[in-house]
Amino acid sequence: MLERLIIRNIALIEHLDFELGAGLNVLTGETGAGKSIIVDSVNLILGERANRELISSGSQKARVEAFFNINGQDGVKKQLDALGIEYEDDTLVVMREITASGKSTCRLNGEIVPLATLKTVTDTLVDVHGQHEHQSLLSQKKHIGMLDNYAGLPVAELKEKTENLYRQHSEVVHKLNSGFLSEAERERRIDILSYQINEIDAAALTVGEEATIQEELNMLSNAEKINSALENSGENISGDGGALEKLGSAVNSLAQIAEISSKYGELYELLNNTYYELEDGAYQLRELRLGYEYSPERLDELETRLDLINSLKRKYGRTIEDILKYRSEASAELAELTGSQELRDKLTAERNRL
Repeated sequence: MLERLIIRNIALIEHLDFELGAGLNVLTGETGAGKSIIVDSVNLILGERANRELISSGSQKARVEAFFNINGQDGVKKQLDALGIEYEDDTLVVMREITASGKSTCRLNGEIVPLATLKTVTDTLVDVHGQHEHQSLLSQKKHIGMLDNYAGLPVAELKEKTENLYRQHSEVVHKLNSGFLSEAERERRIDILSYQINEIDAAALTVGEEATIQEELNMLSNAEKINSALENSGENISGDGGALEKLGSAVNSLAQIAEISSKYGELYELLNNTYYELEDGAYQLRELRLGYEYSPERLDELETRLDLINSLKRKYGRTIEDILKYRSEASAELAELTGSQELRDKLTAERNRL
């Protein structure tokens, strides 16, 4: 129901704001008083083509605002909900503004909307009779609604049930059409993912192993240099006339005067501790020399392993962590594809049921 109409700068009307009561409202006046201008203003609200000649002389723009009570207008409310337009107290404010340059702005409760949307929403709110405009009896798209209203509640309930079933059917069909690969594509993708997962699993990768391999490779590649350094160090420390023997002699000499003065005693303690630390170092050198063995077979094994890791990195990621992450994602996708046939069958059965 139209409750209020505000007109600004339309033809002879500079400003008009009037409210309509419930029931029949009659506007009377002499020819040229502006009755047709009010009808033209209502037509603007209903989405009719805007003529710049409607704008009052000397004005740059014209505006019409209509306040509708949409209580009981469930169709209009559904349209507003779909558009995300809020309405309070069952009130819909429709505004249309036209400018001298030809620009037209439409708003529903303050929200800018296209003219087509405004026309669709207001189409059921007002009938204008007299010039064959918005006459429901002549509007083919309203005939079904008239029949439904005439049939009453039973048809309304059947219509709502049919709409719900159609919506469910459409959703299921959409999922079937857009949510699945073709059977050939699905099988091909499953084969690819299975191969990739098996390839990664066969490598039995461990986070951090690349650095360990690189370190061992570095040692094996420098085997001769390492052996020479260990041997020379051991000889200089533990060999005849080596550092350990000479430091031991020095410690023994200081032991004879350590009790004479505290400063001799402190020096004795320092060198004596150094002797034991050097002795410990000599022991570690012997252990390293005994535990180190160059192996060409081990070198080949490590290089082969590193080549495998680099090959997987080129395919699945820059690091071992990336490769394992890819494997996890591939496994999840494989599980989804494997179960998709079951879901497809379920949706197909649901579509057939609906």
